[in-house]
Amino acid sequence: MYFPKFNKIQWVGLVLLIIALIILIIQNVMFLTGATNDSSFLFTIGLILGGLPLFIKSDKISIVLNLLACIFMVAHIILLFM
Repeated sequence: MYFPKFNKIQWVGLVLLIIALIILIIQNVMFLTGATNDSSFLFTIGLILGGLPLFIKSDKISIVLNLLACIFMVAHIILLFM
């Protein structure tokens, strides 16, 4: 199996994307059953920020994008369960 040569920061971005997709599935199930309000704009921003480090070679920019993605994901999760 072929794995691209990512550095550690890009792997963090990839893991964030996988976690984000899992949260998106959970959110859609909860939204369809009427158990939650919709805060998907925060989630979408976090998803975009989490995916950007996969295409950026600068480590400093990637670290900042990963931190921002984490902040948006946490804000989304907090709003999801309020």
